[in-house]
Amino acid sequence: KYGDAPSDANFPFDYEFKMPSFAMGTGMNFKSDKKEEKPKEPERNVDFTLYEEGIYVGYRYFDTFGKEVSYPFGHGLSYTTFEYAVEEAAIDGDRCRMKVSVKNTGKVAGREAVQLYVKAPKGGMDKPAKELKAFGKTRLLKPGESQTLTLEWNVMDMASFNEKSSSWELAKGEYQWMAAASSADVRCTTVQKVAKARKQKVHDAMRAQVPVAVHPMVKR
Repeated sequence: KYGDAPSDANFPFDYEFKMPSFAMGTGMNFKSDKKEEKPKEPERNVDFTLYEEGIYVGYRYFDTFGKEVSYPFGHGLSYTTFEYAVEEAAIDGDRCRMKVSVKNTGKVAGREAVQLYVKAPKGGMDKPAKELKAFGKTRLLKPGESQTLTLEWNVMDMASFNEKSSSWELAKGEYQWMAAASSADVRCTTVQKVAKARKQKVHDAMRAQVPVAVHPMVKR
């Protein structure tokens, strides 16, 4: 239901809430013995929204807080099945790389979209259960045919933004890299260690500037 989404607590509205009738548009007119309730008063102004869910948006919220969904993020259907296997995983300087072998184990040809999620270690900034960092799609694989996909991303893509210090921060520790068919269908996992924490300061270009007084005779 709508109330399962974290934005429900903040999303504004200024309309009157009325329960729609199942007979609407059918020409039928069902009567009820119940007295009609007065519509609820608007709770918030439609021109203002305070987003309080932070990093917990979409699958990051549902996965972290154990909310079941009908169709997980990245979910897809196929007439065939696929088997995953990790061939290689490494951090090389500022780049992360994971090679995943995908084999068509079904009876018909098909393509598969492999998603790479990362679970950060505890001890750093607040993080969701896992985050999508890379993805790739196979060519059309015949039954029994395999293909190796190479998924790459930057090390600092696994960092979090610290508003207080205006910097991206990467915690040290063991990171779980997960090859998955959807956010709820992890097929294989490998662990990679970040030996040293990293911090990357951002440019303060968006800070509000103090207005400069301009003489009235000077053209702006």
